[in-house]
Amino acid sequence: MLLPYNLEISLQRCAALCKSAALFSALCLSTAFVTPFETKLTKPEPAVAKTMGPLVGMPLINKRFAAKGILIRNDTLYWSVTSLMTINDLGVMRKKIGEFGGDFLVGNFERDPLNKYITAITIHVKTKSGSTGLGSVEGKNALPIKHYSGYLIKNGLAIGLLSVPEPLNQTINADYQEAMSFYKQNELTYLSNATSKPNVEQSDIFFSSDITFSRELLEGRTSAVILEMSGVGKSSHNTFLITDLYRNSDLYLNTKKVNVDELNALPFDKFVKVQIKKDKFDRKFVIVFSK
Repeated sequence: MLLPYNLEISLQRCAALCKSAALFSALCLSTAFVTPFETKLTKPEPAVAKTMGPLVGMPLINKRFAAKGILIRNDTLYWSVTSLMTINDLGVMRKKIGEFGGDFLVGNFERDPLNKYITAITIHVKTKSGSTGLGSVEGKNALPIKHYSGYLIKNGLAIGLLSVPEPLNQTINADYQEAMSFYKQNELTYLSNATSKPNVEQSDIFFSSDITFSRELLEGRTSAVILEMSGVGKSSHNTFLITDLYRNSDLYLNTKKVNVDELNALPFDKFVKVQIKKDKFDRKFVIVFSK
């Protein structure tokens, strides 16, 4: 049967289109191809919970207030003045306490003669609710304070705490150990400074007695009396002489800690003077100065 030409062409085109459609369907089924007009629906992967372990050594604090000597836990601000704090540290502490709603004032503030650590401090703390606290701490014989601490809460405060939470306690101990190590390294300087201050009352805090013998005195007419009464003098071998009276005392040759035998080996022509000190606890210090 012969079809009209135009109808035959149309049927051929339809057949071609059907083949293309079949090929297209097969392609879609065998690949992940997605047309621009389709949205690919995928099954979401199950969420995996990511956990983080505890941060070892990190305190539970509000970092807005993080500063030396400050620890905030929940609604409590703990503060500690440590031995190595400076005026600037205390200024920052006052600012942080102010941000928390309190006020922190420093009255008496004293540092050691070498300006390394705090030897005395007086602190006045207030809260907006009207609570107030005043206290002080002082290191004896030029020693550093260990700490002075307290806390603030919304409606109150405490001052003069003997113990504080970590890590404040770690900071306190680290500063105190460093300050004490510095003191021991410079003990002779502190001992000499104690009697050189013009404040007699302060000197009385350090030593109950202090006497100095020059080279001339230990060679003079009273040298025998000095040797008998004070245990220092000039030996027959022309060396400095110190008796066993000071065997258990703290002995120094200039800035070096020594023993009795080392002092007795000092040639007398190098000897300048000797200072003998005794504190209120009868602990004796002997400082020999040489050329």
